[in-house]
Amino acid sequence: PCERAMIPKKLTISNFQSYGEEPQELDFERFRIACLTGANAAGKSSLIEALGWCIWGKGRTGKEGLINENADEMLVSCIFETNARTYKVLRKATRKQSGGTTEQVDLQIFDSETDTFRSLNENTLRLTQKKILDLAGLDYDAFISSSFISQGRSNEFTLKSPKERKEILAQILRIDRYAVFAEKAREKTRVFGDEINYLSGRISALRD
Repeated sequence: PCERAMIPKKLTISNFQSYGEEPQELDFERFRIACLTGANAAGKSSLIEALGWCIWGKGRTGKEGLINENADEMLVSCIFETNARTYKVLRKATRKQSGGTTEQVDLQIFDSETDTFRSLNENTLRLTQKKILDLAGLDYDAFISSSFISQGRSNEFTLKSPKERKEILAQILRIDRYAVFAEKAREKTRVFGDEINYLSGRISALRD
């Protein structure tokens, strides 16, 4: 895998869309290529929808529409590997009696010394989500335009503006990091330029 590629290892879902309270597990390490078959509304696409919601907190509908109609709470967890480290994201949504939903997210990293996961959460959900996105290396638009073609949205990429398509391709091909390197190079150039100007002034002063 390329640098920073997110490799899913295990997905566990409960009360997500058509799936019930009993946790269902998908172990990605048991196969390299898989074909899911089944009747309409059997829950095939829901598996990948669950992955998208767990990592990015987004789906085809709002959170309330993703919770099983017979439940008030759903939970999805995903274990994945990136940069030779193993992480786990647990995301939970709960219906409120007053309407709407509440959401919780927990980011963890596997500690090989204790053989357990430990928390990497920030002080707010927004900051924790940013850390998850940095680990994933893709935003949601790039995910649904490349790795997962959602139902009814097969033309998602072509509907984007040229600027948005460029940004998505940059994420997929990991060429965005070269923009970071270029900015660092420009910053060093500015520093060296200031130093050259200073030394040139000193040399002129010494000559005088």
